[in-house]
Amino acid sequence: MNLSLYQSFFSNKSFDDLVDYFHDTLVDTNRGYKFFVNWEKIKQNVEKYRIELNLLNSLVHCPNFNLTLRKLVTDYPEVLPVIPLLLAIRDMKIKVIKDFTDADSDTVVHNFQKRSLSNQEIEELITFFERTRLTDFFQNMSC
Repeated sequence: MNLSLYQSFFSNKSFDDLVDYFHDTLVDTNRGYKFFVNWEKIKQNVEKYRIELNLLNSLVHCPNFNLTLRKLVTDYPEVLPVIPLLLAIRDMKIKVIKDFTDADSDTVVHNFQKRSLSNQEIEELITFFERTRLTDFFQNMSC
């Protein structure tokens, strides 16, 4: 690496001095208060998916959660694209490692594009809800 430009700019400091200077002048964070949540975007998505979100409300404290989820995605496949948003994910296709404890574990792709689901896909969706704890979210939601 040619340090001459940096050394001349920083008064002939050594490489170690330049590294120390770099570390000393780093900012602790790049996050301001607006970094965390884009409330305008959330409002737009809530408005865009108002009906779908209200359909998903039928899962809150539902005694037969899996049965209701099955019926919901079968009768109203338009709720599918909303599911990743609940996890703050923008992608409609989500690749997940099945088992992190197994080095040879396969991945599974969950597709949340609006469409009719097969029985197998519905079972995989139920597993997705359980493993991401969305089931717990809906079952234990409180005001």
